[in-house]
Amino acid sequence: MKLGQSIAPKSGADILPAGQYAAVMFDCEKKDTKDGETYQDVSGQMVKKGYLECKFEIEAAGTQHHGWKIVDRLSLWHPNETTREIAMSKIARMASAQGWADPIEDTEQLLNRKLIIAVAHEENDNYGTQARIVKYLKLEQGGNPSVAEQKKETLADLEKKDDIPF
Repeated sequence: MKLGQSIAPKSGADILPAGQYAAVMFDCEKKDTKDGETYQDVSGQMVKKGYLECKFEIEAAGTQHHGWKIVDRLSLWHPNETTREIAMSKIARMASAQGWADPIEDTEQLLNRKLIIAVAHEENDNYGTQARIVKYLKLEQGGNPSVAEQKKETLADLEKKDDIPF
């Protein structure tokens, strides 16, 4: 299809500047690694290597960064136990920043909740400078409902499901 005009690519890659931003996680899903390999977990089960991909949208109304997206990848399905522990620790900090005090059992509990993300730049030989989430902080103003209210909402959602066998 002919466009009727020339469109030049942008020079340089636009990346989110380092700093702190109010954000909302809008998607979270398990992704398999490209190599497709498996490893044996502590219970002896074979597990496919993978990571949890958490996608955030910046909420900075009136700024040029409003609506920008950033991704955090957490290696929950990794053969190295320390790597898995780091990923679990990051999820716990993310949940705490959103106001959760109880254990997180489903990523749905983390969706559409506000928090502050701290972004830093990291140099990568293959991709150059990249923005990376280095910390999750609690949003003090206009944050999330209380944990009790969030639990009610979660329980109400579960009660709507018709797949409970009793």
